[in-house]
Amino acid sequence: MLSTDSDKSGLVYICERTELAEGDSRRVEVLFRQQPDSVIVLRHLGEVRAYRNLCVHMPRTLDCEHGRVFDRRSGHLRCSMHGIAYCAETGESLSEICLGKQLTAVRVFETDSGIYFRDRRIRKPAVTQAGE
Repeated sequence: MLSTDSDKSGLVYICERTELAEGDSRRVEVLFRQQPDSVIVLRHLGEVRAYRNLCVHMPRTLDCEHGRVFDRRSGHLRCSMHGIAYCAETGESLSEICLGKQLTAVRVFETDSGIYFRDRRIRKPAVTQAGE
């Protein structure tokens, strides 16, 4: 059973606005097209962006080696396994080996009350209680 954690508008809550400062990123566990997955959500140049946590070079999560995938100084996302770099604004690969390929963007929406997914492919996994 799925818990969409959404209201009638289809928004799925991620976090409070203050929990994602400029240059910060976080991994969020989701169901993407009904399958367990994760999304990297980040704030860069004042905008919140989100990408499916899957490298285009090899089918591995961007954070498979370590959790830090967003480089504040360069403004790039970087796969922790092979160092493939991606533009934070577009998700496009900047590395020659994957030139022209892009991370899968996930739509997000920010309000005074928080940051939300606004993407029909995304659902929050159901939370089960211990003993269920």
